[in-house]
Amino acid sequence: MIGPSAFLADLAFPLIWLLILVAITVVIFRSRNRPQAASGVTTNMKVRGVIAAVVLALGLTYGGFWLARQVQYRFALHNVDSGSVDFVQVGNLRVNKPADVSLLISALRSSQWYVHTASDGGWAQLVELTIRLRSGHEIRYRVGRLLKHEGAIIEFIGQDPESRFTGHFGYAFAGRLPEILDSIGTPLPRAGN
Repeated sequence: MIGPSAFLADLAFPLIWLLILVAITVVIFRSRNRPQAASGVTTNMKVRGVIAAVVLALGLTYGGFWLARQVQYRFALHNVDSGSVDFVQVGNLRVNKPADVSLLISALRSSQWYVHTASDGGWAQLVELTIRLRSGHEIRYRVGRLLKHEGAIIEFIGQDPESRFTGHFGYAFAGRLPEILDSIGTPLPRAGN
């Protein structure tokens, strides 16, 4: 899925946690207002409900954090100015020419929300794409050519090079990225992992 429908699919994850949490909370509080015999709810059931609410609150927190991180990475990607870029490295190949860097940044900035589905055909081997800013700051992504459709996916990954954990925070779709990389001599792999 690409675009607004993909955004809604990603938004569903934290919303489902929220709806279940609200339903359980309503049941817990409604049972407090009724006599125990009339409500049929025992203290044991209330404790289980509270535990379920805590678990759901943790799920909602994680879902909200995940969505917020995806928005943060997307914001960074869409706001990169080609004038502030020192170079872009795709795999082992470095792109230095200002015109080529500008084309690449333009393709990345025009990316759309993307959710991987079974019918999209997957993508070829992912390669590291590093944007080195003149300030010395680096922004890292993984990119891969789609196998069934024209375009590439951009995987939002954790940015801490010191961490052993690599967080995954969703995908974007860049329709022109493979074409531009091919034209400047840094093609993405065409085969899977």
